[in-house]
Amino acid sequence: MSEHSHPAGLAEELARLVQALDGMVATGSEDCRLCPVCRLIAFVRDRDDTEVRHVVESVGVAAASLLGLLDSVLDDRRLDEMRRRRGGVEHIDIG
Repeated sequence: MSEHSHPAGLAEELARLVQALDGMVATGSEDCRLCPVCRLIAFVRDRDDTEVRHVVESVGVAAASLLGLLDSVLDDRRLDEMRRRRGGVEHIDIG
């Protein structure tokens, strides 16, 4: 298989997205410096693939942690709601 037949890594895909958006979005105006897309374009433009890959992986880990936290909070709320519906008593089956 040639090098081009393998799927691109996440950093490569991000670089491609940035290149595609660069001409359409990043105008360099003052407003452009505030937009998250333009800030991402500026960040990726000035970095090599290793730095971009590291940041993408770090963002992924942070996002997974945040989702885990939110899931835990929602589980606690669901448990509280079940207890409220049962009158505050948690029934435990002891066999």
